[in-house]
Amino acid sequence: DIQGDVAVAATASTSMIVVAGGIGLSSKIGVGASLSTTDVNNTIYAGVDGASIDSIAGSVDISAGFAPPSVAKDSTALVKGLSGADLNNSEDDIPSDSQIINVTVAGAGSKDFALGAAVSLNWLQNDVQAYVRNDSTVTAEGNVQVRAVDNPELISVAVGLALGKNAGGAAVAYNYLGGDPTSSNGASYDATSGAPGQVLAYIDNSTVESDSGKVSVTADSSPSIVNVTVGGAGSTSISLAGSISINFMKTKVDASITGGSTVTAATDVDVSATITPNMVIVAGSIAISTSSLAGSVAIATNDMRSVIEGRIEGAGTNVTATAGDITVAAEVLNSTDRPAVDLDDGDGNTANDPIVDAQIWSFAISGAAGVGGSALAGAATLNWIRNDVDAHISLGSEAHADAGTVEVRAADKAGLNSIAGGLAGASNAAIGGAIAYNYIGGDPDNPFSGNTRNQISASIDNATVTADTVEVTAISDGDINSFSLAVAGSTGALAASGALSLNFIRKNVTADIGTGAQVTTTGDVLVKAEDTSNMLTGAGQLSIAGG
Repeated sequence: DIQGDVAVAATASTSMIVVAGGIGLSSKIGVGASLSTTDVNNTIYAGVDGASIDSIAGSVDISAGFAPPSVAKDSTALVKGLSGADLNNSEDDIPSDSQIINVTVAGAGSKDFALGAAVSLNWLQNDVQAYVRNDSTVTAEGNVQVRAVDNPELISVAVGLALGKNAGGAAVAYNYLGGDPTSSNGASYDATSGAPGQVLAYIDNSTVESDSGKVSVTADSSPSIVNVTVGGAGSTSISLAGSISINFMKTKVDASITGGSTVTAATDVDVSATITPNMVIVAGSIAISTSSLAGSVAIATNDMRSVIEGRIEGAGTNVTATAGDITVAAEVLNSTDRPAVDLDDGDGNTANDPIVDAQIWSFAISGAAGVGGSALAGAATLNWIRNDVDAHISLGSEAHADAGTVEVRAADKAGLNSIAGGLAGASNAAIGGAIAYNYIGGDPDNPFSGNTRNQISASIDNATVTADTVEVTAISDGDINSFSLAVAGSTGALAASGALSLNFIRKNVTADIGTGAQVTTTGDVLVKAEDTSNMLTGAGQLSIAGG
């Protein structure tokens, strides 16, 4: 028995800063090339495994996460829940940060032929788990917290530039956050597996009790990729430039009470899994020729996949909030640290104006100028958001909050913004093209199939629930804002441009009290499923020929 607070904490501090450069200068053939790779794979576990803890007058905090170097060096801070947090204040955050910064630059110059190419390859994979398991017992006078936090951040820049009689400049970036980089399908999403790209907080086959406080089981992730790729070329003859950005983000976040566990709190019980993912991607290229041909292409491809679960399940699992509420939540949240743009639609009602706040910001811009010849410019941005969000009480479990509310909540607020622009100007012929292809839901391996959809589900099935009020809600609010623009201008006979914007939202949103559920209340029961997703899209082209 322990009189004061108990903290079981595991943390890691990972910061990798890489700068790579290459330059080639020659009177005939100049080649500058640069390749850089980073690979960070972290496993952080904190838990009580087959053991007993009793804090007679304090609280218990079991926390796993990633901390900045300044915190990781402070052992006192680590013992106090990674951050020096007040263990009786469940609102105190764990400062978490696992970061890669990779800058890759290549340049070349030659009187004849110049080639500058930069390639940046980055992998960041984290496995974070906090748990009470294997017939453990944890009791405390104050709060009991089991929390896992992961805020991985990956920043990469790739720039390839070339200048010569004939020149080619190229930049390529491949970024993978979470999952298995050797497979396009990503990590195994089995919660019991050791696959990276997961954040788990759970109580399994154990007893947890708070005599005067709350019990919290929370898993949270805020993954972020920021990538800029730029290809540039200038020549007196043939000039070619290109940039390609490929980005994957795949994460599982799971908070659960399972396996016949008994959890009792004097006030509230909170079982919540949340994610706030962000990608900011810019692919740009420019090619200039003073006599012959300028060609430029920019492509940005982004695939964001999240599996989010909050659950109470299993025969013999019993959760009681004596004088408070029970919350089971799984949520994909809006970003709070990226730009949000309010678009006034002019109707005088600001409540229904679209908000350009998104999890993916993707920009592909290509420009080409053939001062004495022809120019070709093309840009494409391809984006997928694939989410499975599930909150449930099921499989023979029980949840009791006789004086409060039992709430089961699933929410998906992920949206995306994309801009594609292809701009070409020349003396002879100019051709510009832009494509934006965006999917919320769907399968990039089979993009035109309507069978694969994002799932947002809240349910009570085959479970016993007693409460003053019961709420089961599934909410979807993900927007697509997309614009593609192609412009071609020529003083000669030919100017052609085309723009295409294809956008799809495919979701199943369900709220359900289903088969075998026994729900008893003294007050209201709310079962609600709602989808308020929107699209704001446009495609435009302008062609001007003077010949």
